[in-house]
Amino acid sequence: MAFEQLRKALLQLKQNRLKEEAAETQRQNAVIAATTQFALIKSEVIAPLFNKAVALLSEDGLFAEITEQENDTTRSISLKVDLSTDTESGPQGSLICRLDEDMQTCRFGKAVIHSTEPVFDEKPYHLQEVTEKLTYRITEQFLIDLITGVKNKPQR
Repeated sequence: MAFEQLRKALLQLKQNRLKEEAAETQRQNAVIAATTQFALIKSEVIAPLFNKAVALLSEDGLFAEITEQENDTTRSISLKVDLSTDTESGPQGSLICRLDEDMQTCRFGKAVIHSTEPVFDEKPYHLQEVTEKLTYRITEQFLIDLITGVKNKPQR
């Protein structure tokens, strides 16, 4: 038969392309599912706790706000804090929760003062692990560490 090997090669090429397309579709579906799950965690777990922190700090005349990454609003959320007052400068910092590239985990990171890049925890948290209790513990520790820096500041 003429071109029998060519036909087999073409069939194999077609099958390989179909497998690649299926794998890419599966990867895209996983990314959509992960970003949707993380967006839900942000809105139902992280943002409410960050809002409570903003309210507590604002009551004491301090600045705090919640921001989301400008170029991708579904993959990170930050709590930015400035402990300065009208009469005294204080430390500034931010706590960020970011969805990792693997789309299965996220990490909390902290940036203090003018550091542009946050330092992220070594432990990635599976999305199911990001509970109110975990987020509360991490947020509270971040704020205490920032405030402790104020208390340990030498008096003038």
